[in-house]
Amino acid sequence: MRPRDASGASVERRRAERRLVRRVNLVSPVRGEVLDIGRGGMRIETDRALTVGARTYFVIGQPPELLVRISGLVRWCRFDGSRPTAGDGEARAVFRAGVVFLGIAGELPEGRG
Repeated sequence: MRPRDASGASVERRRAERRLVRRVNLVSPVRGEVLDIGRGGMRIETDRALTVGARTYFVIGQPPELLVRISGLVRWCRFDGSRPTAGDGEARAVFRAGVVFLGIAGELPEGRG
């Protein structure tokens, strides 16, 4: 839950500006979408819960084009409801998580994720 000021408005704790992104996917180890990204981290949406405090890597991009491997630390993860899938319309769980960047390995060759 976000901290609030005396008026009840939420307080932004990020130090760096974030940019909304479109059509940037998480490819591995979980499938999902990057919602916004900044110099120090990103906010993602996926269909499974991520372990808070876990060090992991993410491959992001829009295959088969640019794929970038990023190592990160999961800072928070919250259940955000459920939504129907595009294919069969079945409900799927939706989780949102914040990831702090630890390193960027750079662009991966096509087909490698």
